[in-house]
Amino acid sequence: MFIEDLLREWNIRPGGEVVLKHPFASGGIADPALVAKLSEILAAPLSSLDQTLALDSERLKARCWTAGFEGETIHGMTVGQRTRAGVEIQVLLSSYPGTTEWGDRVRMLSGDLLPGQSWDLPAGTDLTVLPLDSGERVDPRLPFDATADIVLHSPVSLRPVAGIDDVRTIVSHAAAVYGERDTGLRMMAKPNLLSLWTCEISGIPVEAASLIRVDHELRVQTMTLAFRPWPVVRLFRDRVIARTRDLIDPSYYDPN
Repeated sequence: MFIEDLLREWNIRPGGEVVLKHPFASGGIADPALVAKLSEILAAPLSSLDQTLALDSERLKARCWTAGFEGETIHGMTVGQRTRAGVEIQVLLSSYPGTTEWGDRVRMLSGDLLPGQSWDLPAGTDLTVLPLDSGERVDPRLPFDATADIVLHSPVSLRPVAGIDDVRTIVSHAAAVYGERDTGLRMMAKPNLLSLWTCEISGIPVEAASLIRVDHELRVQTMTLAFRPWPVVRLFRDRVIARTRDLIDPSYYDPN
C-alpha cells in the first residue's frame, strides 16, 4: 500500500517511530513488526496495485492508488504525516464496489493480530439511518468555485458523481451528516490540493482526506473524498444515501 515507500523516502528505518492507521480497523498500530505484517496482509488479496498520483512536502506525503480485487477496482490514498515523534500513516478508502469484500478478506487473514472489537462499530453505537426530513433545509452551495462538469469520487456512490448539481447534492448532505469537522495539514501541488480533516459519526472518530484538482481559473474539476475506518464509513455512506436517494440519479447507488 506504498507504506514502506513513504517510510523509506523519510528515511525512517525499520523499528522507527511509526503509527499505522488501518483502513478497516479503528485505532492506531505502533508496533513496528505488526505494522509490517499488517501492511503485507492488506496487499496480499489484491491482484494489482498501481500508483496514480504522488504528492510530497516536508511534512506530508500522499500516494493515490487503484487496486484490483476479484474483478473490482478499488481506489484509495495512503497518506503520511511527519510528527515530532515520527510518522503517522493513514490508509484511506475512496470507492465502494469491492471495498467491503476486500476488508472481510483482510480481517480473515489478520486472525487475532488486532483486537476483535477494532474491526466493528462499538457496542451501543447509534445506527439510525433516516431519510431526509421534509422540513430540513440544506444549503446546496459548494464551498468553492467548480466547473459545470465537476466529478466527485467517494465511497458513497458506486461510480463517480458527475455534474455540478448532483455533486452539490452529495457534498451538502454529506456535510449535514458529519457536521463540524477539524482541519489538519494541507498541501498545494498545483493543480492539486490535498487537505486532511477529522469528524465524528455517532460519536466515532473518522479520519478523512479531500483531494481537489483545479483548472487554470482555479475552479475545481475533480474532487476525491477518502475516509477511514471502514465500519463507520459504511454508516456514513448509508446515511448520505438515505438523504439523497430521491434527489439524484438512482444509478449512482443501485447496480441495476
